[in-house]
Amino acid sequence: MNSKERVLNLLEGSGGEFLSGEFIAGSLGISRTSVWKAIRTLRDEGEEIEAVTNRGYRLADRPGVLSGRKLREELPEDGRLLFLQKTDSTNREAKLLAMQGAADGTALVARQQSEGAGHGTHRFWSPEGGIYLSVIRRKEISTWKDSRDITMFGACAACQAIHDVCGISCRIRPVNDLYRGGKKIGGILTETMGDAETGTTSWAVIGVGISFCIPQDSFPNELMGRCTSLYPDGKAEESASHLASEIIRRLRGTSPERDLLKAMYKEWVLEDKRE
Repeated sequence: MNSKERVLNLLEGSGGEFLSGEFIAGSLGISRTSVWKAIRTLRDEGEEIEAVTNRGYRLADRPGVLSGRKLREELPEDGRLLFLQKTDSTNREAKLLAMQGAADGTALVARQQSEGAGHGTHRFWSPEGGIYLSVIRRKEISTWKDSRDITMFGACAACQAIHDVCGISCRIRPVNDLYRGGKKIGGILTETMGDAETGTTSWAVIGVGISFCIPQDSFPNELMGRCTSLYPDGKAEESASHLASEIIRRLRGTSPERDLLKAMYKEWVLEDKRE
């Protein structure tokens, strides 16, 4: 076990109490510099570690912020998960990995995106407090007739996960927007790579962006009236990491036969398109 893992274990066992750098170093028989480097590495990997002068360090309980450790705890440790503090676009990164041969089910998750992609030329505002992820699919390609089917699969997966984890019912505004209470809370972006000669699809990237617990008053003026988050007061009642893990599990799963998929999708579609 390396210094980083030993520091994390000590913090996890502290019961939420602050541990000084001196105490950590003495307990583990390492230098204060090694403690600082371990803390920095853990933060880079997605740990929320609170630091207070003259008190020390402790793991912060922030359910509304994605945690790399919690994601890895909930998903199989099979090398198919990449957690990023910030990226330009998880879909863009996933496409690069897919072109390099990344395995089916490879998932990228980020706390923030600087250039979150939306439908067409639109951008998806992606500050901390949201869930931004992309999953590469290869094995299910023959099940889907076209990219619209893949988008339906992704939208159903997101809506069902939100319902099961958060107890919140969202709806789909065709074809790829997720709504709650008449306001947009997220969307699905499907991108594929095909063979022009055979007309077959080699792989698909399913991107999901959800405004999880972004305070309503922090939305830009142009989005304020038409967008919201699952927890618009900024206080998450469930874990963002748990929801992200559940979405990934569903996106890695087997797609229903096309007629059943269309029926499932219809159940989640807004009855009143004007909402």
